[in-house]
Amino acid sequence: MESSFRTMDSGDPGCFTRHIVSSVINGGLLVAMDTGLHNAPIKQAPNSLLRYSVAIYTYGALQCPMEAIHGRQSALHNYAAGGILGHIAVEKGWLSIPFPNSRPVYQLMSKGVSRPAVGGLMYGGFLGTIAVVMGKPL
Repeated sequence: MESSFRTMDSGDPGCFTRHIVSSVINGGLLVAMDTGLHNAPIKQAPNSLLRYSVAIYTYGALQCPMEAIHGRQSALHNYAAGGILGHIAVEKGWLSIPFPNSRPVYQLMSKGVSRPAVGGLMYGGFLGTIAVVMGKPL
């Protein structure tokens, strides 16, 4: 069965630019959700758009060197990029750990795993799993 994901050669110069438009569009969708669902003030929209767009772009751009090294796209790259960003975001206080009262999070924290590491595991797990569900090969 052929995957819908394009195989990338190691010299793809467009890898760092192909994420720009989709990052802004998806950032805009997240701002709309914030405004509509959480009643976020509209005056925060430009800052939120920038923050979301940069985060989504960085997630995609982090995968570029991984794809170049391996010569193909892989859901493992999504796991790694999500984990890196999740670790940094939790460490800096930009994001909280999702499902903080869940049994897996509680078990990790009770064993002394740091909050940023747990954040990296959670966000990496979410984003990698989404990639697998969408049909990206491991």
